[in-house]
Amino acid sequence: MQKVSITEEQLSAVYGQSLKVFEENPKTTELEFKLRINEKQIKSVLSSMRDKWADKCELEQTVNLIYKAPKKASYIERYTFSDVQNKTKDCYVKTKMLSMKDPRYSEVTLSLASEISEVCGSDKTLNLIRIKNRLSIPDKIYRFDFTQVITISALEFNANKPILSARRIELFGNLSKYKKAELYDAFIANSVDSVVLEMEVEIQPKTIEDLRLETMIAEIPKLWGLFQSKQVMSKISKLLGNKFGSVKEVLSKAKTMSKEKYIRDIYPPENSLITHKADGERALLYIDQKEVYLFHTDVEMFYIEEPMDLCILDCEYIKPNLLVFDGLYSNGTNLLNLTLQERLTEINKLELKIDNLKIEFKKYFLITNEINKSIKNVISHNFEYPEDGYILSTQDRGYYKTQHYKIKESNTIDFLAIMLPKALENNPNYPKKNNKQLYILFNGISSNNRRKIGLKFLEGYNKFFGGKSSIPFHLQSGSDYVPVQFSPADNPKAYLWYVDDKMNAELKKHHGESTYPERHKWVIVELEPIFDKTGHSWKFHKVRTDRINEPRYYGNNFIKVAEQNWFISQDPLKIEEMALPDDSYFGKGKDSIYRAQTALMSMAKSSIIREVSFLTKSKFVMDLAAGKGQDLKRYMDEKFEKGLFLEIDRVALASLITKRYDIAAKSKTLVPFKTYVHQMDLTENADDNFEKVKPFLDIKPGFINCNLAIHYLVSNPKDMSNFWRFVNMCIMVNGYFAFTTFDGKKIHELLRNKEVWQHRENEVVKYQIQKLYKNEEFSDFNQRIKVKLPFGKDYEETLVNLDLLIQTAEKLGYKLILRGSMNEFYEEYKDASVLQTLTEADKDYVGLYSYCILKKTS
Repeated sequence: MQKVSITEEQLSAVYGQSLKVFEENPKTTELEFKLRINEKQIKSVLSSMRDKWADKCELEQTVNLIYKAPKKASYIERYTFSDVQNKTKDCYVKTKMLSMKDPRYSEVTLSLASEISEVCGSDKTLNLIRIKNRLSIPDKIYRFDFTQVITISALEFNANKPILSARRIELFGNLSKYKKAELYDAFIANSVDSVVLEMEVEIQPKTIEDLRLETMIAEIPKLWGLFQSKQVMSKISKLLGNKFGSVKEVLSKAKTMSKEKYIRDIYPPENSLITHKADGERALLYIDQKEVYLFHTDVEMFYIEEPMDLCILDCEYIKPNLLVFDGLYSNGTNLLNLTLQERLTEINKLELKIDNLKIEFKKYFLITNEINKSIKNVISHNFEYPEDGYILSTQDRGYYKTQHYKIKESNTIDFLAIMLPKALENNPNYPKKNNKQLYILFNGISSNNRRKIGLKFLEGYNKFFGGKSSIPFHLQSGSDYVPVQFSPADNPKAYLWYVDDKMNAELKKHHGESTYPERHKWVIVELEPIFDKTGHSWKFHKVRTDRINEPRYYGNNFIKVAEQNWFISQDPLKIEEMALPDDSYFGKGKDSIYRAQTALMSMAKSSIIREVSFLTKSKFVMDLAAGKGQDLKRYMDEKFEKGLFLEIDRVALASLITKRYDIAAKSKTLVPFKTYVHQMDLTENADDNFEKVKPFLDIKPGFINCNLAIHYLVSNPKDMSNFWRFVNMCIMVNGYFAFTTFDGKKIHELLRNKEVWQHRENEVVKYQIQKLYKNEEFSDFNQRIKVKLPFGKDYEETLVNLDLLIQTAEKLGYKLILRGSMNEFYEEYKDASVLQTLTEADKDYVGLYSYCILKKTS
């Protein structure tokens, strides 16, 4: 490739004169890009676009007898065959007004010509004959034409006139025997290098504004880059040993970091690398000798002065700035198995000089054991570009095994947004709101995962996707990946998106942009959830025009991205919070000496839940103070189908949602379980709390469970009354309420005549309970203790008077079904290997906990 020899001013002058002609005679003027293309290229392009183009292609065969005419004109007698039998004839004079080759793209020609009809005559001198098979695909303001051309000279024709018919049939054969899709495939099969192959892009503008010079100049490399990129993606796939359909599949993935994930798996982040995240587009830069392609939303071609060995670089693009932050290949060297630090060392050796690109290498910061100082260094760094948070990366693994996490305070979600169909406008499930237009938000999910998490299709689903059929098109084709309404666990109707007239008009502009007919009313939107005390709203970012034609793209994946970003947005991890104290409660795990005791407690809880599952016919459980969802799998094992989990801690709820997906992923059998969560302080007013959970209670639960948390909720007479009022409003008649807790009376007796009870094992304090009250008699309320937790911390709680708690319930119409000590389940599980190390002290400690099951009889 050589640099452009024509100046933009010169081009502008010629082009401007030509456009005047176009403006004056739009019906007789043709503007086209013509690209000479080889057999391999044309087959690659057509094969890759088959799903979009095969059913709407048109194929015709023309025989053009071209006669001599003055200057730049040609007199053309054209015969057009739509099949072998049907033939039309027309004659016209074609005059070239502009024919320009861009030296950067030697196979590309931009031409402007007029075509004026003329009466056919026989007094002309034949110059040559062109036989063409043209496959045409209309697309918005463009028409793509792929042409096979055979040329016969006048001399050759005059010597052997039957050659015309023979060569025409030879080129393609009998058109009438093919269906439309078969024509497409036959055209591919007949594209061989023995004939001239061309690709034309004809502009069919709505207005003269569509033909601005800067647009036309940009279109040549853009369109050529689009098709050439298929070849490049094929090379990349071969190099990396995997078949990639898009640049997003090539590049490593970054997950949004939640507080729960950071606390559980990452902290402390020592030896990780952190860098600023630019508010730009993710991009891949491909260089091979003088071939330079930049893949982002579009594909662009660039000029490089000196040829380079293969480079594949991971970048952020803020035009014209390209920020390189990782690499797969550098100057011919494969970096895939190098650590991130080693890859950075290699790519920083590169000297990249590419016309029209300003290239920089991003700065990373190492997080040392002085975490707070390391974080401050990053925050204080002067980053020159618009910022969109930070990226935290592990540095000791290869390219595809390096873990990248986005630290962002605002997170967006891609949705497929579809206007409510008219057939559903009066459906009560889609209420009207202040004269606003309702759109329904969808995400993608695998059919198997949708069933596992118990997420049913919304009412009228086929009206959104089925068209005339009662079966949605993607299900007709047997797809395992489907769109589903955005129904996060804490807000099942978050898929309702009401927009004003202005936004509705903006969205309607994008109807019809998809090349798939069934997607003509689809819009892919990027939205940011905004939360306040009243609920949530959506902040519109943009329409994702780059993804509307992406196969099976219905917005972000519901499980992997959409719902997680929804929860993260409610309580995002801020970079300032990454320097947690070393003794953080959440950063510690249980000591191994508690393994057997913890296992017995877990087994006991499983038995209690199993007992209730035998008693109730209901498949709906409500879990109070659910924590991180420790009982989630137990409910699923007992074939419950729906759970509502209430918890004050948002981080714990995020952990619960993660656990739900982990269980679903590992499950070999299909156990549908619909999970709902709600952040709630259960000590607040019972009536207010009931109003908050009502949207989840289409039916009331037949089982309410509270494991090891009831002491928080009944610590005084007012709280106990409030607690029972809430439970009583929520539970169905003949439903069951179960709870586990320290037995207050047992603890009181244990501490009689002493301030502290403890048990040591190998000179280490294993269990310890300290009395914080003075009363000698066991009372109803306000007797507090301090308990040593299995992970080293102490916490305080109030002793629970079980007799009083049960008596209060009985006055409200509850009947005691079972009451006992948690260690009584030892006999049921004593043969379990994990319990073989259980000591008598462990059994005694577990025996301090009691369980109760009550039934609501009225």
